[in-house]
Amino acid sequence: MRLFVFYKKKITPVIFKILTIILVLLILYMIFSYATTMRDTGKDMVNTSGGFYSQVPTVENATITLRQFEDSEIKYHIDIDGTDECQGVYGFVQIITSKHTLDNYLNIAKEFISTNVFDLRESSAMSGNLSGKEWTYRTGKSYTKQHFYTVGNSEIMIISLSMPNEMKNNGEKSVVFEKLFTDIEKNFTV
Repeated sequence: MRLFVFYKKKITPVIFKILTIILVLLILYMIFSYATTMRDTGKDMVNTSGGFYSQVPTVENATITLRQFEDSEIKYHIDIDGTDECQGVYGFVQIITSKHTLDNYLNIAKEFISTNVFDLRESSAMSGNLSGKEWTYRTGKSYTKQHFYTVGNSEIMIISLSMPNEMKNNGEKSVVFEKLFTDIEKNFTV
């Protein structure tokens, strides 16, 4: 019986040390994860790993909602939902990390594009001092316009806005859509 008590006393410090090490590692992981992901600090969105920094703009006729992606190539993402005269318009602004150039990234994206996408058109795009690419296409339900820009080392910004086909076929709604797209792009590119 004495031997068991001695053994129990010796094993307890070992288990305590192991549990302490596990706890410290868990805390360090949580701190590192928090420090290297996007955080909402009021209106300022900060990627503290040295990536993109932007103040989330206010865009007329749209609601903007931050989404966070842990352990992902997506460094920054906001959802856009049209309001008032832009009701039914939706999209996103996203900054991703890619090991490919913009042209290679788009070529790969074309290979994996959905079969219900048709009338895909690609052209050049300019915003401020950024040059990039524009895609427009339709699906059975919607019209989509996307701009792609290289914004840093291995980073690509994607601005994407969609609207139902019925809206695209309405001249007034198309003008409102284009204005919203321009407002969003102007607020996110330098």
